[in-house]
Amino acid sequence: MANLSPTQIADAQRAAISSIVLDTLREQAKLVPTIMNKSSEVGPGDKSVSILSASELDPDGGTVIQTPGSSALQSKNLALSAEVLNLDKHKAIFTRIEDRAIMQSVADIRAEVVKAQAAELALEIDKDIVIALKDVHSNNDLTMGASGASSLALSDILEARKKLREQNLMFQSDDYYLLIKPARERELLALDDFKNADKFGGPSSIVSNSIGKIYGFNVIVHNGAGMGDADVLAYHRDHVAMAMQMDVKAEQNRAPLEFQAEDFTLSVLYGIKTLRSGKTGVHFDGFTP
Repeated sequence: MANLSPTQIADAQRAAISSIVLDTLREQAKLVPTIMNKSSEVGPGDKSVSILSASELDPDGGTVIQTPGSSALQSKNLALSAEVLNLDKHKAIFTRIEDRAIMQSVADIRAEVVKAQAAELALEIDKDIVIALKDVHSNNDLTMGASGASSLALSDILEARKKLREQNLMFQSDDYYLLIKPARERELLALDDFKNADKFGGPSSIVSNSIGKIYGFNVIVHNGAGMGDADVLAYHRDHVAMAMQMDVKAEQNRAPLEFQAEDFTLSVLYGIKTLRSGKTGVHFDGFTP
């Protein structure tokens, strides 16, 4: 029988903890898959990420499309701009567990602590995303929706669709989301035009975490912090961007001897930013909680 060294055992424990962390984050961080992720563009030493965007070609007094002939074709300018996503959110969770609690626990208390830490970290990331999602252009910040009613109506969803259409978003992809609180879910499920995920294609054809689809929006019910019962958010994936400079780091160490305990820390460094002056998101407020 092969003997495992303390280093090998420690490595195996770290791998198991990392697996628990990643699985929990995937399950709990519901909003991360709905926004632009620029983590792959972050390099060592970076403090920010530049996100390029291009406007339409400028006619400059003429037309963009020209007919070749005796005169030379005129160059039409494409304006490029860069938005800076600062990597300025360094979050950590620290937990100390006494040896007695570890030894007298029937469950794997180490795994449970790390899982709870990861769940809290996921909620914190989602909260930061919600804050950015709510940062919309003044034309897209609507009180009491389009219907003026106290509950969510089809006219509100159509108004959100109209606002995004005005930004040349054509609803030809699965990158559109309607974010609601549980208080709004019952109202939405009662609408005839709502396509329930169980009845229309199942999870394979509808985005993960979505309960269904309506007028091109994947509907996600979110009960995390940062969003009130009166809020409804409609947005395209490119409305908000995030980037992680440091993957979630799980650390486990012995506490100083006088504590007779183990310390657990979970940390991450990332940034989140609203893009395009908030024009690709719509915020409804004022519904009855």
